Amino acid sequence: MENNKSKAKNITKEEVYEYLLSRTSSGISRNEIIQELKDKFGFTAFKFI
Repeated sequence: MENNKSKAKNITKEEVYEYLLSRTSSGISRNEIIQELKDKFGFTAFKFI
């Protein structure tokens, strides 16, 4: 059960950018993207410019 502590894995910036780019054309909002990143990659904190 130790593996269930965090969904996060070692991901690259490129993976995140590819994911973001794949979602931009769908008209998704910034908050929805953040929620999806939390769900998909296990992120809990974001710092966007």
